[in-house]
Parts: sequence; structure tokens; C-alpha cells
Amino acid sequence: MPKCKKNERKDDIVTRSSGEKVVAKAAYNARDRLRDERYGKLEDYTKKHDLIFSKIFLPEHIPKKFSNREYLWNEVEKIEKSKNSQLARNLLFTLSRELNEEDRIKLICEFIEENFTSKGMIANCNIHNPLASDNEEQPHAHILLTLREIDKQGKWKPKYSR
Repeated sequence: MPKCKKNERKDDIVTRSSGEKVVAKAAYNARDRLRDERYGKLEDYTKKHDLIFSKIFLPEHIPKKFSNREYLWNEVEKIEKSKNSQLARNLLFTLSRELNEEDRIKLICEFIEENFTSKGMIANCNIHNPLASDNEEQPHAHILLTLREIDKQGKWKPKYSR
């Protein structure tokens, strides 16, 4: 697990019933501009400038088209039909100030491989490093995980408990 202090990890589920939009969450985390096909809206967070790392981690068997963030999260929206669907797991980790940027990235990449992609999950990771209230770094990682696996043909499998 990344080097975190107690209570510095947040874990929740992105759900429609709570009004959350997974494409908007992905755009915000990546400081990107993504078209949300379900809601017909352009989600634009490109004016935020604290992103230091962004990558979609795919298990080896997943078609490469899922490495496109807009495609991936719009496909998640399409497969989930219910008005109260669970769309993704959202994790937030505080990263140690004592580590340099390169070590933070290495740490989170190893953590994702060991805990998520090796188990068939797609992980969308973004690391931000804004200034904290003490004018020091505030490095943290957002990891958005799919709740379904995908087969070699790019078809979604049924959900199951992990």
C-alpha cells in the first residue's frame, strides 16, 4: 500500500443514485476535457494545473482502446443500465512529502499492478500535487477502478464481489 498515514485513504463508490457522473470524475482527476455521451456534456477541468502524473493501467488481455479515458468511462456508463448503478470505485491516497516525484510515481504504479491490474481491473490513476495550507506540497493520488472485468474481445463481464 502507498505510504499513507492513518485516515489518509478514502475509498468510495461512484453511483448514479448519489448524482455522481463517472466521466466527470475521470475528467476532474485527469485535469482533462472529456465528452460525457450519456449526459451530452463536455466536462472540462483543463484550467487546473496540479497534475503531475496520469495513466490508465490495463491488464494485459484488455484491448488497447480502453486506454483512452473518454472511451473507457463512456463504455462504463453504457454497460450500467440502472438509475442506481454503481459505476466505479474511487480511491484517494495521500502520498508522502518525504518522497520525491519519481518515487511517488514508482510507488503508486507498483501498488496498482500488485493490487488491481494483476486481478483483472482497469485502474485510472492521476497524481496531483497542489500547495497545502502550510504552503508545502500536498501530493495525493486518485485511482478510479472499473467494477467489471473485460474479456479479450473487449466485452464486459458480469459484476462480482472482489
